[in-house]
Amino acid sequence: MITQSAIQAAIDVVSENAIEPARVAHVEARFHDCAFKKPSWDPKKLVPKDRETADHSFPYCFAVAMIDRACGPEQFTDAKLKDPDVRALMNRIELVLVAELTALLPDTFATVIAVTLDTGERFESLCRHAPGHMKNRLSDAEVEDKFRRLAAGVLTDAGADVAIAGDMGPRELSRSRRLHGPFQDKLIGGVMGVTEDLARMVVETLGETLSAGTILESVKMRFLDGIAIMLAGSREPATLISLDVVREMGGKGRATIPGHADRAPAPLAGYVNGVSAHSQEYDDYTRGGGHLTVSLVPGSLVIAEDAGLSGRGLIEGFVVGFEVATRIAHGMNPHLFDGGFHQNCLFGALGVAAAGARMRGLDQMGTRMAIGIAASEGTGLRRNVGSMAKAFHVGHGVRNGVFAVMLAERGYRVNPDILEGTDEAAHARFGLVDTYNGLGNYSLDKMIEGLGDAWELAKDTTVVCFHPGSTTQAATIDAVIELAEAHDIRLEEVERIELACTPEALKRACYMEPRRPTRLATRSDTAPPSRSSSGAPASPSTPTSGSRATTCRR
Repeated sequence: MITQSAIQAAIDVVSENAIEPARVAHVEARFHDCAFKKPSWDPKKLVPKDRETADHSFPYCFAVAMIDRACGPEQFTDAKLKDPDVRALMNRIELVLVAELTALLPDTFATVIAVTLDTGERFESLCRHAPGHMKNRLSDAEVEDKFRRLAAGVLTDAGADVAIAGDMGPRELSRSRRLHGPFQDKLIGGVMGVTEDLARMVVETLGETLSAGTILESVKMRFLDGIAIMLAGSREPATLISLDVVREMGGKGRATIPGHADRAPAPLAGYVNGVSAHSQEYDDYTRGGGHLTVSLVPGSLVIAEDAGLSGRGLIEGFVVGFEVATRIAHGMNPHLFDGGFHQNCLFGALGVAAAGARMRGLDQMGTRMAIGIAASEGTGLRRNVGSMAKAFHVGHGVRNGVFAVMLAERGYRVNPDILEGTDEAAHARFGLVDTYNGLGNYSLDKMIEGLGDAWELAKDTTVVCFHPGSTTQAATIDAVIELAEAHDIRLEEVERIELACTPEALKRACYMEPRRPTRLATRSDTAPPSRSSSGAPASPSTPTSGSRATTCRR
C-alpha cells in the first residue's frame, strides 16, 4: 500500500484540475519516512529498466498515472517503459520526506502531490487512504470491475460471468489464489499457457497437499530406492570417471556425493549422483514417464543440501518436480522416444528445475525461467543407449536442472512460455514440443489435465525394479527363474530358449550380445509358429511337444 496512496494522489491532482501532463514543470511528492525504507526508494528502481522494477518505482508510477490517469497492467508494458513522454516527466519529479506525514503513521500512509505548471500555477492533492485500504474499501461493483479488467485476455466474458456468479462473491473472489480451480481453468478450459499453468502449480500448491497420505508414502519409497541405487552405483566405472573429472574441475564443495568422501558444487554433485544412480540400470520406472526417480532424487537432494532445507522442503520440491516431469512426458510420448531421443535427460532436467524452483522459493515467473532454461539444455540420443552415455544422460539432466535453477534465481531471462509454440513464423513457432516432436505430435492437454487434483505420486504407476537392466526385460527374467526352479532345469540341459514378447520390449531391450547390437529376428523372419492340436497358433503358455513353458504377466 506504500505506493497506492501516492499513485491515487497523482491521478486525483491531474483529473480534478484538468492538468495536461505536457504543461507540468515540476512535481513534488511528499512522503512519510516508511516510504523511504521500502523497495520503491531503491536507487536502482528510480529509473526502471523492466517490469519488475517499474512497479516499485515512485517516479515511474507517478509519471504514467499522471499521463494516463490510470495505473494498471497496461501501464507496465515495454512500450510504456520506453515512452519518451514518461521519461521526460519522470525527470521533473522530486521525492521529499515530510516529518508531519511520518507522524500520522501507522494509521495513515498519506501522500501529498504538488504540481507546478509552466505558467507558475500550483495544485496539490492529499490522499490519506488509497482505494482498497481497510479504511477506504472497494465496493463489490469496484471489485467486480477490477476482476473483469484483469481477467480480460484470460477469461472470456462468459467465463468471467460464470466466475462472478459462482459460490464466491466478488470480494471473496478477488482474494482467491486459485482463480482457475486448483490450477487450470475449469470454467472455459485451456485459457492459460501450459508453462504458466505448471509454474503456478509449482509455486502455489499448499505444503500440506504435497506431504499427505499416499503421496508421502510414495515419496519415501522413491528416496529409499533412489539412495540405494546411488550407493550401489558409486563404484561403477562411469561414476568413477565422472567423479575424477569433477575433482579436477573443483569449486565450492557444498553437496554430498554418496559413497565417497567428496563434496562438490550442487550441479556437479548432482551430475555424479545421477550417473551413479543409473549406472547399474537398477532404478524404478514410471509408466509413461520413464526413469524419473533417478533424476529427481539426486537433483532434489543436492539442491536441498546446498540451501540447507528441512525434510519438508525437500519433499515439497520433489513432489512438484516429479509432477511436472511426468505431465510433460505424458504429453510428448511416445513421439519423443520414437524420434530417437533418450528422454531421461530432458524430462529429468525439467523436473529437477521445477523441484529446485519450489525449494529455492522462486516466484511464478522465476519458475518459468528455470523451466525455460532447462528446456534449452538438450537431451540424449538413443544411439548412445547401451553405453556409459545412458547414465551420462541422467547425470547431465540432473546437472541441467540444478544449473537452470541457479541461473533463474539470479535473474537470468528466457522465454517464459517455452513448452508451447505459437502460430507465428520464425523462432516463436518452435517451443519445446514442436521442436522435439514435430508440429502437432504431442498433447498439451495431457500436461494440464486434472492439474492440482491428480498427483502422479498418489497413483500406482511406478515400478520398483527387482532386477537390474532394462525395465522391459524384468518379466522375462522372472519367467526364466520360475521355469528353471519349477522344473529343476540345469544349464547344461538347455539347448534353446524361445521368448515371446511384445514389439515394445524388443525395441527397448534390443541387444543380442552385450555392447554389440545385432539384427533382431522377428516372427516374419523365422519359420511359421507352431500350431496347437486345434490348429490355432500356440500361445506362449501352450508348450509344443517335448517343451516346458511358463508365462509371467508381471
